[in-house]
Parts: sequence; structure tokens; C-alpha cells
Amino acid sequence: MSLTAIILLILLGIILLLLEILVIPGVGISAIIGVGLMLLGIYFAYSIDRNTGHLIFAGTFLAYVALGGLSLRVKTWDRV
Repeated sequence: MSLTAIILLILLGIILLLLEILVIPGVGISAIIGVGLMLLGIYFAYSIDRNTGHLIFAGTFLAYVALGGLSLRVKTWDRV
């Protein structure tokens, strides 16, 4: 699998998780699919190369933490 496809899988997973946190209440199917896509992307990255897997894993973790913190910081919870 190409690196572009792996990055797209992870981005779609992050988007689904953020959608679940911010729009859809509870733990539902979009959160499960989002986590699955992120894990699948990380798995495929490790199948390419060990160093690539480490970089993709670290990037995924940092991107999710940054986007999650940003989405909670912009007063999203005031609308809820």
C-alpha cells in the first residue's frame, strides 16, 4: 500500500473520531470505524518499514492530540 493511501486512512480515521466527539453523542459506529481506520493505517505503515511505522504512529498520535485539544479549545462545548 502506498504512503498516500496510508495517510488518507489515518486522516479519515481522525475526522471520524472528531466527528464522534464533537457532533454525535456517545460511543457509536463512527468512533469504532475511526479507530479501526487509524489502526489499519498504522499497521500498513509498519508493513512498509519499521522506521516509517514509527514516524506514522508518532504523527498520528500528535495530530489527534493537537486536533482534539484545538476542537475543545474553541468553545465547542458552549454550543452543546
